[in-house]
Amino acid sequence: MKRILLFVMLVFSIKSYSQVSVSPSDRGANEKFEKGELEKFKATTTIFVLPQINQKEDYEKILKEVWTVTPYKLVEFKDFNITGYADDAYSFAELFGDIRVTGKGTVYVHTNFGIQLLDQEKFEKGFAKLKSDDKKYSRKLKSLFNENLSFVARAPLSVNSKFLADAMVARSDEKAGLLYDRMYTEKSFTNTNLGMLKNYFQLINKM
Repeated sequence: MKRILLFVMLVFSIKSYSQVSVSPSDRGANEKFEKGELEKFKATTTIFVLPQINQKEDYEKILKEVWTVTPYKLVEFKDFNITGYADDAYSFAELFGDIRVTGKGTVYVHTNFGIQLLDQEKFEKGFAKLKSDDKKYSRKLKSLFNENLSFVARAPLSVNSKFLADAMVARSDEKAGLLYDRMYTEKSFTNTNLGMLKNYFQLINKM
């Protein structure tokens, strides 16, 4: 098992250094943007929500040095509520992750730093149908946001062995939620130090 995890970690590490992409693809494929989509992004203020393992002022410093494509605002993970930014004036630079299990039981763990745009018109149509007294309101609202976000850019993140081992056996929404929190509150990746993040920001800004 340890050898398998080591191999998977090695593959993730190699991918992380080579696959920064600016593309609407949810898997980083080289797809073309719809007409006007990049211009729409450049007109937004980008909300950066980054791991708490580094200081906010350190993030401010590197963004000031390399990020020019949009205005930006740093929001700490504990304070971030996406419902406060539910319009197309904003784009979102966050950590993303999903766990997929094939019919044969193979588990795939995908984790990325990504920048996304909200389709405000589609979101508002879905929001009008939500009922605030629904017991699943919060979950449905979060799903509605996710369904109407589209990628602008992404950089794969390389999980450490502890996070990977826990993700491989996560089978409930509760465990997945705890893993999501750990992406921000613990050192769960091998490539989220300030130097690597600055490199990703710079590459995306340039591309």
